[in-house]
Amino acid sequence: MLEIRETIPDLDCVRICDIQNQFDPEPLVAESYLEKMKVVPEGWQVMRLTGTVDGEVVGFAHLRRNSGMYADTFLLTVAVDEVDQGKSYGKALLKEILKHALEMGARKIVPILRESHGRASRFFDLNGFERRMSLRESYLDLDGFEAEPPVWPEGYRLVRWSEVEDNEENRQKLADAFLKMDSDEPGTILLGGFDRESIERDAFDPDTSDAHYLYLVECDGEWVAHHQVTQVEPGSWEMTGITFTGTVLEHRRRGLASRLKDLGALDAKQLGAKRIMTHNDSSNEGMLAINRKQGFVEEPGWLLMVKEL
Repeated sequence: MLEIRETIPDLDCVRICDIQNQFDPEPLVAESYLEKMKVVPEGWQVMRLTGTVDGEVVGFAHLRRNSGMYADTFLLTVAVDEVDQGKSYGKALLKEILKHALEMGARKIVPILRESHGRASRFFDLNGFERRMSLRESYLDLDGFEAEPPVWPEGYRLVRWSEVEDNEENRQKLADAFLKMDSDEPGTILLGGFDRESIERDAFDPDTSDAHYLYLVECDGEWVAHHQVTQVEPGSWEMTGITFTGTVLEHRRRGLASRLKDLGALDAKQLGAKRIMTHNDSSNEGMLAINRKQGFVEEPGWLLMVKEL
């Protein structure tokens, strides 16, 4: 019989990562994810539930809102081990986590799931969620990729994070630049945006990031464009991921994003990468066009669904 309780990080983390990694192409590392489970950044709201049968973890539900998101909007993950699906465990976990969502002030719940995971999308369809938008997943094969090292327009220069003093002031400057670049993105309009903690968790992930490959473009002392390539599988550059590419609105149409993506691809190829993976909102036609021009091929990615409570 399924029992649902609040998650105990030290007890549940390894099994939660095992289950998550059955469908997520960017795997969790239990050792570092455990620390993220234990530490809730200031301003975040988080609820984690674990489902067990005879003491064994068979699934989990994770509800969270970072401080940059709308006050009534929460992200949701519900996952059940492949061998235990079809037993109504997911439905029970969803029912219980939605009770907590109402108590936490949620009015809009947004699960993010793989487009290729038909069983998951049907599950949320049947439970009253609507399909709202998708994140396209695109891949660039590097074997045949060629580009000249970028030359920056007059007044602009490249800065790598490895050249920047890693201090409180510069981390805040980085977060402010991210938020300005991202303010008109479709995902931001739907969810309400990032906060500094969520930006830093991606930009400085100890398992996959390297400061030398976090790129910034500076103009008049301000960071006006950004790009980052990271490892997808910790410890290996064979598959490289792009965490974020953005340009401040008034500095767009100068080729900054294209130059940054070329630089990232050249660096990744030198590191021995075979492919680069990136995600973009399905309605972000400008960035999708840049990707196609560079040689990226689109594939199904992530689906965002919405339920109003």
